[in-house]
Amino acid sequence: MIEKKNTPIMIVPEEIVSICDRAGTIDSINMARLIEQAFMELESTKTCHDQTWNYYRLISTIYDAGRIQGIREERAHRRGATISKKKELTREEQTQRIMYLYDQMNDENKLKFQRIVFECWKEQGQSYENSKL
Repeated sequence: MIEKKNTPIMIVPEEIVSICDRAGTIDSINMARLIEQAFMELESTKTCHDQTWNYYRLISTIYDAGRIQGIREERAHRRGATISKKKELTREEQTQRIMYLYDQMNDENKLKFQRIVFECWKEQGQSYENSKL
């Protein structure tokens, strides 16, 4: 068994950033939101309130959770288990679900979300002046 600290990194930050426009299904965005909420609730009980440190710990937690998800999917595949696939949502359905999640966020998280979305749009050469965000 490979320990976490000895696990080779098989993806580089540039590759992660390059999938920004293809990644982020409604389910994964919702899961990230739930992870963030649970993480912030846990952190609010601790004495360390360094926002930068907590932010990077949150990103690290989501990264590690993605690794665990991938490992579990691979193990299930090797055992021959089938992973059920959900119905693909239309672009309109995805937009509605994202806007619902956006409306549930506090102002600080809305600003973070806007920066991420606008940066992705900018990289794709899309305009965000008429955005609903």
